[in-house]
Amino acid sequence: MFTLHNGDCLEYMKTLQPASGLCIVTDPPYMDYSSSRVRKSKRRPSQKSVDEWSYERPDIKKQDFSPLPLLKYKTLIMFGANHYANKLPNSGWLIWNKCRNTNRGFIGSDFEMAWLSFSNINVMYSHLWDGFKRDTENGENYHPTQKPVELMRFCIGLLPNPKVIFDPYMGSGSTGVAAVQLGIPFIGCETNQEYFTTAEKRISSAVLSPSFFTPSNTASTRQGRAVAGFEGFE
Repeated sequence: MFTLHNGDCLEYMKTLQPASGLCIVTDPPYMDYSSSRVRKSKRRPSQKSVDEWSYERPDIKKQDFSPLPLLKYKTLIMFGANHYANKLPNSGWLIWNKCRNTNRGFIGSDFEMAWLSFSNINVMYSHLWDGFKRDTENGENYHPTQKPVELMRFCIGLLPNPKVIFDPYMGSGSTGVAAVQLGIPFIGCETNQEYFTTAEKRISSAVLSPSFFTPSNTASTRQGRAVAGFEGFE
């Protein structure tokens, strides 16, 4: 049901060939959050405690991210693409409206944008996030740029004929959780060991849920090698 790779996605992608039905849904590293800290909590902070609860981000910078290696795949959804839109063909956009109102007093953007390679239509999806609200999994904050599983399920629902979902920058694994919940095979890559372990646990838990259990094609790698299991898409 899923294949995870703890290593460089660009090297791993050399083992894959673009194929019909393999779709990319990802939030690539266009910003450097390496110095930030994620604080886990089950409580939603009051406005007075926002400064105390904020991420420690002394030096977040834009990275020189190139989407070109991903463009050999025809079906992509890439978050944050407004930061590197000059490197992309004209196409449609998904707007994720994540704010209840403009006077919320929280830190972060009111909305995020994702580029759709397969459509010229612009789409909006509203899901309250407010910078601190997290998925229903005990309200845990796993990653500085974590996305709601509900949002990723919506994204997958936009894809034409998705047979395998590939997230080359899977972070804490929200895309993988969404894919297996929908019964679609998933491939994910992540270089950070901590995030990889978190993604592995979250996705495994989703697969083992009684509603979505699939006993085959589960594998994880940590040594930068390709994994069998999706030969039909390689």
